[in-house]
Amino acid sequence: MKTFLSIMALMLCVTLNAQNFATLEFEDDEEMVEEEFSLSALEAEMMLLSKEARKNKLLKRADKAFEQMWYAEAATIYEEALKLHEETPSVQHLQKIADSYYFTGELKKASKWYEVLFENYQDILSKDDLFKYSHVLKGLGRKETADRILGIIADTDFEDGTKAPSFLRYKEQVVLENLNINTKYSEFSPTIKMDGKVVFASASDSGFLKTRRYKWNNQPFLDLYEGSIEKGGHQFMNIKKLSKNINTKHHEASATFSPDGKTLYFTRNNNKKKQRNKKNVNHLKIFVSKQIGDDWSDPKEVPFNNEEYSTGHPAMSPDGKKLYFVSDIPGGYGDTDLYVVDVDENGKFSEPQNLGAEVNSPNKEMFPFPTEDKIYFSSNRRSGLGGLDIYQSNMVDGKYESPKNMGKPFNSIRDDFSFMLMDDNDQGYLASNRKGGKGDDDIYFFRNAKTENVIENRNVVSGLVVDAINNEPVANAIISLYDADNVKIVDVETGDNGTFKLENLISNHDYTLNVNKEGYDEMVEALKTEDNVEIKLSQKLMPSDAGAASLAEGSISPVANGTAKFETEAVYFNFDSFQIREDAKLELDELASYLIANRGVKLQIESHTDSRGAAAYNKYLSEKRAEASMDYLLEQGVDAEQIISAIGYGEDLLLNDCTDGYSCSRAEHQLNRRSEFILVYE
Repeated sequence: MKTFLSIMALMLCVTLNAQNFATLEFEDDEEMVEEEFSLSALEAEMMLLSKEARKNKLLKRADKAFEQMWYAEAATIYEEALKLHEETPSVQHLQKIADSYYFTGELKKASKWYEVLFENYQDILSKDDLFKYSHVLKGLGRKETADRILGIIADTDFEDGTKAPSFLRYKEQVVLENLNINTKYSEFSPTIKMDGKVVFASASDSGFLKTRRYKWNNQPFLDLYEGSIEKGGHQFMNIKKLSKNINTKHHEASATFSPDGKTLYFTRNNNKKKQRNKKNVNHLKIFVSKQIGDDWSDPKEVPFNNEEYSTGHPAMSPDGKKLYFVSDIPGGYGDTDLYVVDVDENGKFSEPQNLGAEVNSPNKEMFPFPTEDKIYFSSNRRSGLGGLDIYQSNMVDGKYESPKNMGKPFNSIRDDFSFMLMDDNDQGYLASNRKGGKGDDDIYFFRNAKTENVIENRNVVSGLVVDAINNEPVANAIISLYDADNVKIVDVETGDNGTFKLENLISNHDYTLNVNKEGYDEMVEALKTEDNVEIKLSQKLMPSDAGAASLAEGSISPVANGTAKFETEAVYFNFDSFQIREDAKLELDELASYLIANRGVKLQIESHTDSRGAAAYNKYLSEKRAEASMDYLLEQGVDAEQIISAIGYGEDLLLNDCTDGYSCSRAEHQLNRRSEFILVYE
């Protein structure tokens, strides 16, 4: 999505023709289409200069192109300049060449330069640098490395309210088809008019003699096109540009219509130099036009546009009473947020309202598509599979709930966006720059293929949870299912008879099952599905007090030289957490009682992590676990002088082979997330 997402780069910065339009910022178009850049001509100018002088002149020219957001040109010049470097380039120039390729969607080249940047300047990189690097890695399918990069960022948790990706979408049996109208450039944001025709954005090269190109990514400018839908939605035919009153020499994209089809809202970048903001940036604005006969009136700006920030991606609700859009209005929750205005019968608008923290994240939300009781949108929040992912949020009692990732095949490791449903809610369109497409961003038609002799998914895990002491069913136990990447798929609860069922799982796939119930020890079990086969399980939960009693009988064992190790099975930690769990408190209470009764005994605390995440971050996390373990013992009355040390060893002392690059289950990783206690006798 390389032109529309770059507009929102500056609302978005994730793919680019669509990406440019998606970033909600633009530089003035007249400058963007000045004389075409020629590297050979530039080199000819510098033939008589020294190597150092050539390097400096190239860097100066590249910096100017970068500041103008001519990223394709900047990347080319930086490449030549950095070849002349005898020492490591500066952090600023490495950032700029990596960002230039990032903004133009050249992921392999971006990855190369982000890697150089990371290897040489890791300690001073910003979260933004690390975040972009991780997104590039995800886009190249290097998820494990991407996760390690994200682990360096301090706020490693997903955004509050964001659900982890769900891959349980095979029930729908969705089939995607690449459309005939896609070109080597960007096509995205289809919308259906009341007359059944489709309007979409395209940067197809349609100039007769000379095509004006946007210097961000050297692609033609975006225009709105109109066509008919044929073959049940599989193809767009009779394509032509929308009215000349709508399309200009600037970018136009993301159209939406009122229910009667007579009012058109769309996005366009500012087209007057005097309208650029203080930073010399052209933002996006929403325009409205009325149908007059077979044509459209001259577009007018909506009143909630502003010269200092962007508004774009308008989307009308089915009843025509609300207009959703995207903006980087100051005071939001992230880089760009989803907003809504009420539209009265006279076409007047209310004040914009942010959809709130349940929907918006600290990153970018874009391309809303509202239905009567849901809203679909794209986001590059950290819980996604790649760049932009498509999410769904349900409306309950007038408010949108926490969104859920739509999973595969709607989402891929690249950018997936501009999702829309047709009237029957059984088929629709989305745009993506996933592998296998025809060009930059392509429009895909999707449909439910359950009626086309597709085998119904019968992968099911069913089970019974009982008390290990009395063999009675355990009701209201929480069953958590995790995939092979330790991403939570779903939570279900056992019924009164202790039973549960997990449906629509992926064939021949590794999962981990966690069973939790207050008053019982946690149970973790690895499992692997077969091909359309139901797996039946029986789990026995051990009451927590029973476990504590058994440990009390022999929890302290000699080690050597006047020391002893306090043996425990339960002082473990949740992933990426240093909070003391309820089951761990029982063990620590027993240890505290022993230490209080034996004031002459000293204690050494050693805490550990699993191997996932960056080693530096794991060292920090283990130190926090050691500190939390010590603080809990002190709160129970242990004398501070009895605690000799509380040390975090990170991932250095694993109990198994679950090192980097080794595939382990959630249960195996859990064994390494622990605190150990050494008693020292004087």
